[in-house]
Amino acid sequence: MRKTLIIIVVFLLLLLSGYFYLQRREQLAQSPAFEILRQAEVQIGQVRAAVNATGSIEPEALVSLTFGLAGTIQEVTVIRGQQVEAGDVLASLDIGELALAVQQAENALRIQQLTLQQRLNSQPSPATLASAQADIDAAEANVAVAQANLASANAAVLQAKAQKAQLLAGPRAGEIASVEAQLAAAQFQQRNAQIAYDRTLECRTVTTAGGGQEEICPGLGAPEEQARLNLENVNASLVAAEAQLADLRAGARAADVQSVDAAIASAEAGVLAAQGSVAGAEANLARVQAGYQRLMEPPTADEIAVLEAQVTSGETNLALAQLRQSKSVIVAPLSGTVANVLIHQGEQAAPGAPAMTIVNEGAYHINVNVDEIDIDQIALGQEVEMALDALPDMVVTGVVAEIAPTSASAGGVVTYLVTINIEPPDDVVLRPGMSANGSIVVDEIDNVLIVPNWAIRLDRETGEAFVNLKKSETEIEEVVVQIGLRNESISEILSGLKAGDVVVVTNERETLNFFGGSN
Repeated sequence: MRKTLIIIVVFLLLLLSGYFYLQRREQLAQSPAFEILRQAEVQIGQVRAAVNATGSIEPEALVSLTFGLAGTIQEVTVIRGQQVEAGDVLASLDIGELALAVQQAENALRIQQLTLQQRLNSQPSPATLASAQADIDAAEANVAVAQANLASANAAVLQAKAQKAQLLAGPRAGEIASVEAQLAAAQFQQRNAQIAYDRTLECRTVTTAGGGQEEICPGLGAPEEQARLNLENVNASLVAAEAQLADLRAGARAADVQSVDAAIASAEAGVLAAQGSVAGAEANLARVQAGYQRLMEPPTADEIAVLEAQVTSGETNLALAQLRQSKSVIVAPLSGTVANVLIHQGEQAAPGAPAMTIVNEGAYHINVNVDEIDIDQIALGQEVEMALDALPDMVVTGVVAEIAPTSASAGGVVTYLVTINIEPPDDVVLRPGMSANGSIVVDEIDNVLIVPNWAIRLDRETGEAFVNLKKSETEIEEVVVQIGLRNESISEILSGLKAGDVVVVTNERETLNFFGGSN
């Protein structure tokens, strides 16, 4: 009984399934096999291609001001929100020490300038010339004394040698006469040395540039000391000559021979010393003569170059002192509004630390990052349409003003910074920090065939583009088209369609097939 019931139920289910299958086939036969989800007519219109980017509105100028050096803040002349003009002094440090440094540099420069001018226009005074001539006279006297001393030293050598020869040969009348002659020569040298020494003590009176009288003693000092030494040496030689004559008459002794040898050595050393004195005196004479000649000559090119370099160095030092002083003052670089003041009178300022901020609200711009894929389409002067989050019903225009020459990379994405100058209407009030979505128009064409992007399908392997062209209510044809310029919503059709054609998107229906298929 139960088995029979199951068979009946299965039979009834098969009958119902067959009925519904036949009904479904009849419905599909009476309606198309697709459903049109969207459709649009191919039109003639405009295509504007744009690159979108997002940024924040920034004022044309936002300047953070700082002191250039450390010091005590003496005065702050502005408050937050105050309007200032370019060149206004906003704050200053205590500049007492800096002002002194500037004054010191100015004084040094003035001295260097006067030194240069004085050298260019200088002429030696009569007193200066007289002093220089006196130096020459004294130097010439020193040369004469030195030459006399050299002659005396040479004579002393000859005398000592002759004395030894005579001493060894025994006294003769001729030898005695020779020693007597040497004694006379020593006496003569003593007189010359005395005369030379007396000349070093002479003084003369000269007339100064102011008309006064001045006494000059050119021989005093080193010349007098040298002449005195020479006189003492000659006196000693005279005494020695007298003693030699006495010894000669007394006959030769061993001590006498030793004494004569010592005299020869001393005389030869005296020759060397006298030669050095002559060389020194002649060099000193040449020096003072050159000094006198320089007084009579104009300054040389090298001398002027040195003085001019000193003036240039003084100018540089003054400029450095003035530069340091200028860093003690904050001056408004532009006209605008004081946005922030971070310092107070009496505080210690740190060089480079933010002190205050000035904003120029006369113009605005936004900086946006454009992907490297799109940057080649961006050019200076391109029009930009911007939508502001704060003003959703307002579209603000602008132009591309600057494109960064170098890229930046963040998270593996390479972008370029693009600056867009904003041109707001007169009745729109912009504020720094407002978010803006910019659309940079990179190309624009009119009177072309256009279709919505949703109607176009792309074959990724071949790159071909297709659309579904509606031929009739029951016929759809897939057509290959060539695409031109496109933007986010529409594309230009270069071939494959004509104005008035209808493109569609369909959804093919799945039909039940008890045999495993679908229609």
